[in-house]
Amino acid sequence: METALRLLARVIPAYLRAFDLVLADALYAKAPFFNFLLACGKTR
Repeated sequence: METALRLLARVIPAYLRAFDLVLADALYAKAPFFNFLLACGKTR
């Protein structure tokens, strides 16, 4: 999960409007992952 968070931390600022949806499997269904996406504004 840490690798995915590092990747998203680099991709989201560079391509902020490129995507609105982040699809992940059950492995990422944990609070730190969701909190990161909330902090980045990737929620509706």
